[in-house]
Amino acid sequence: MILHGDQDPVVPVEQALDMYKHAGVCADIQLYKGEGHHIGQADHIKDALRRERDCYERALKLKGLTAI
Repeated sequence: MILHGDQDPVVPVEQALDMYKHAGVCADIQLYKGEGHHIGQADHIKDALRRERDCYERALKLKGLTAI
């Protein structure tokens, strides 16, 4: 899972997209508009946590983790 700000000065978006392209079939990427190297906007943080939880549920075959 790649959660990436589209304004990241440390890791260019192109590098994140390249990592995603080579990550494999279970890979997921989300670009957050206006974010840098760290996700800081409240709505983006909530979305990132939900995506991370969903990823763990899929990867570990878990169901019904506490909703965020």
